[in-house]
Amino acid sequence: MSLPGAGTGLRPTRRRPVVVVLATLAFTLALLAKDAVNVWWVTGAAALVALAAAAWRDRRRLAALLQPTGGAVLLGLAAGTALVVATHGLYALAVRGMPGLPLAVRQLYAGLEVPPGSLAALPVVALVVLAEEVVWRGLLVDELLARLGPERHRRTALITLASLLYAVPHLVAGLPLLLLAALALGAVWVTLRLATGGLAAPFCCHLVWSATLVALWPLA
Repeated sequence: MSLPGAGTGLRPTRRRPVVVVLATLAFTLALLAKDAVNVWWVTGAAALVALAAAAWRDRRRLAALLQPTGGAVLLGLAAGTALVVATHGLYALAVRGMPGLPLAVRQLYAGLEVPPGSLAALPVVALVVLAEEVVWRGLLVDELLARLGPERHRRTALITLASLLYAVPHLVAGLPLLLLAALALGAVWVTLRLATGGLAAPFCCHLVWSATLVALWPLA
């Protein structure tokens, strides 16, 4: 049995993981350089590299995946809002048993205080979110669907593998909290991609969560 919405009218085909590797390298280098170079510039540059490579690799497929529908957009916005509320709730609970957690969160936010500041840098946040969705929930999921198949019993393996590969660049950040967030949220966004067959829902969910937590309603 195929996953509902596993495609968007274009059948997933076997693709070389060149774009995923290039994007992983670009974001890994950006996170390695975040303390030496303005984090907004390096992550924005990594996003542009990833998007350019993805467009060169399969522009038509990405155009189909990015085609929005009202239902997918609403689902993504609702899921993103729920994730924001859940993140704040879980953080409040976790602080009680992990006294060192606020310090880790402050360290995470400290790197975002460079000019132009989190609020003014929201366009960069949107660009990074778009690049991550295009690469890790777009081309990568297509590749995994081609290799593992769309059957429901393969769904857990696909979500796990896609989430692990998405988390790889976050390993070099030196922030365990960021790595855990990438693993957990990556699974949510892959699930939305599989459920809707496109990138509108995971993109909206990812953007709402990132923009809110980064600038509009931060944890610390």
